Amino acid sequence: MAGEKREQIRFIFMQDVLPVGLALADRVREGGFRRVFQVFNDSNTPLEELSKEGEIAAQQIRDQLDEVSPGLGNPVMEVTVDIEEPEQNLEDPEQKEVLLKLLKGINSKMNSLEKYFAEASETNTLDDNL
Repeated sequence: MAGEKREQIRFIFMQDVLPVGLALADRVREGGFRRVFQVFNDSNTPLEELSKEGEIAAQQIRDQLDEVSPGLGNPVMEVTVDIEEPEQNLEDPEQKEVLLKLLKGINSKMNSLEKYFAEASETNTLDDNL
């Protein structure tokens, strides 16, 4: 449980705090604190704007951290995958016909391959054809 909290804090830092911090540092470097306060005066959502500004630099840092140790910069997220099988109505004559046609085509190609390999092994030319 403590490890999970630590991972959540690290995730918040990497995704939210890092981009804003990098944007603030960049603004200080460019124009001093006046440039930092400008975003708070000019924008209704300054943190969102700062996050967008710093996202590219933050992504580069996260990618570099991933090179050191996978999952360090871009946390590995647990996902659940559910596969839903589409309903198939094999009672439909059209679907049965299409399915049978496909299966016959596959069977024909398999027979051709078996015949080819049988002939090639008899004449010992399999290696020459590959």
